Amino acid sequence: MFWKKKTGEKKLSPKDIIINQIDALTEGQSAVYKLPEIYWTGLGGFIVIERNSQKGEKSKPFVAFTDEIKDGAPVGKKKRLWEFNYAREMASWIIERGGVLYP
Repeated sequence: MFWKKKTGEKKLSPKDIIINQIDALTEGQSAVYKLPEIYWTGLGGFIVIERNSQKGEKSKPFVAFTDEIKDGAPVGKKKRLWEFNYAREMASWIIERGGVLYP
């Protein structure tokens, strides 16, 4: 019947999936998200998320970088964008811009 709740696993939203990917990062790992072509000239083709290796009073746990795109792949010229505290902040930003996880 339509009034009965379905039992079973809850399906994760795309935002929840990105939050889990970012939260799972350990120091030295990174998550790379490819942005749509409209952002390639301003930001770059990729957003790279890493755990912040600098442990200071004012440092935040995550760092976002941008990277250029060449032949559909990251070039390796990362530019630091900003630091952030919570994965949901960056997940929202990536979703709003149509970013997808790069393999």
